[in-house]
Amino acid sequence: MSRIVVSPEWCKGCELCVSVCPKDCLEHSDALNRYGVYPIRMRAGAECIGCSQCAVMCPDAAIEVYRTAKESNATRHGDCPDLRGAASDNEIVPFAGREPAKHEEALA
Repeated sequence: MSRIVVSPEWCKGCELCVSVCPKDCLEHSDALNRYGVYPIRMRAGAECIGCSQCAVMCPDAAIEVYRTAKESNATRHGDCPDLRGAASDNEIVPFAGREPAKHEEALA
């Protein structure tokens, strides 16, 4: 199963990602971020298919999509260099979104 990670400090709650999700996996959080916005989060129990439409649509690059290596290898993106080092078919690997290291430096 794929996983969506939304950076609460980068998200402005515009809901563009919610509008393109084919499986209705995203919702507003219950907690405000430091800008006074309810950021988007992955809905509990959501069955994300890893299409990455949310990450592509996000104007703030606040979304990362993770797929298992098995899921990613079953798509046309199976040649992705990020997947070549996966230890197993069940390992979660990044598929779409921003670079986590760059994001963390920006918040510091």
